Amino acid sequence: MWNKSTVLLTKLAVLSLVSLLISISGCSGKEEARPEAEKSRPRGELAPLPDSLLILAGKQLFHSPALGSANKSCASCHIEGEDLKGVADSYPKFSDLAAKEVTLIEMNNLCIEGALKGKPLDQESDAARALAAYIRSLK
Repeated sequence: MWNKSTVLLTKLAVLSLVSLLISISGCSGKEEARPEAEKSRPRGELAPLPDSLLILAGKQLFHSPALGSANKSCASCHIEGEDLKGVADSYPKFSDLAAKEVTLIEMNNLCIEGALKGKPLDQESDAARALAAYIRSLK
């Protein structure tokens, strides 16, 4: 069972990881020469994260109760993701829960809203992409 100090430490770890990801992705706030490929991206918008960092961030989110208010994480229902191995390859697919075809990110949001009692992640956010990348990495 998660106590208040465990939840706080987990939230701090996730925030530290997000800060690290921001600093690694080169968002320093300083004006500097930008490669031609980056000039189309608005200043301040983060570069896409490498897959390895997305997977690492996704694993942190998967094990963190910070995604909801039920004091549970994805791992509370999906122990070490064992039951999710290879599942990502089947998306998009029909969901009885949503009564429509959903993507992996949409399915993750259904779990976040339902089981974790949280707010859905913005489907274009690094957090949504990271969680999906981690689940895709489970083979």
